[in-house]
Amino acid sequence: MIAQLIATILIVAIHYGTKGSIDTSLGYNLNYIIQETLLNGFARSAVPVFALLSGYFLIKRVATFDKYRLTLINKFYTLLVPYLTVSTIIFLSSVSLNTIFNQDKSQQLNLYSIVFHVLAHPQSAQFWFLRDLIILVIVSPLIFNANKLTFYGIGILLIFFWIMDIQPFPIVAGWYLLNIETLFFFWLGGMLFRGGNKH
Repeated sequence: MIAQLIATILIVAIHYGTKGSIDTSLGYNLNYIIQETLLNGFARSAVPVFALLSGYFLIKRVATFDKYRLTLINKFYTLLVPYLTVSTIIFLSSVSLNTIFNQDKSQQLNLYSIVFHVLAHPQSAQFWFLRDLIILVIVSPLIFNANKLTFYGIGILLIFFWIMDIQPFPIVAGWYLLNIETLFFFWLGGMLFRGGNKH
């Protein structure tokens, strides 16, 4: 759990660095070098680590239908509700600020904009990973409860896609339906659990 918390902090930190506003015309200063090392180097491992840990701890919670049902209920409150709550707050804040200061009419409160910006593509960039995780929780039994041949066949395919940087899923609302990096490391976490619990 501590590792997942650290990974979460690093994922958020990637999107809130200030190195983009640093003047590098005269070279890279210490501030830029530190941010580049931490945020574009070390912190980039956060997504794979978090996905791997999620797969590792989730696989045993979807082994049966009853466990899967309880997991869905739990994730509804611990993942989907916070996701929707925060993305709703961000969306409404953005609409309010645009209305007050810019009088921007392009972002209006209607059903489409609410569904798009709250559920499908929240305005905070790091939410793509949370959306991936929600989808992975839903489809996890199809991956983790497959027979051995199918499970490892999926893994070989995912390894190939990941190495070749191929995104096999379509873009939905501006993001890939599932990012190959998230899916591969999620599967890898389940594989490590399987490998470590052979009888």
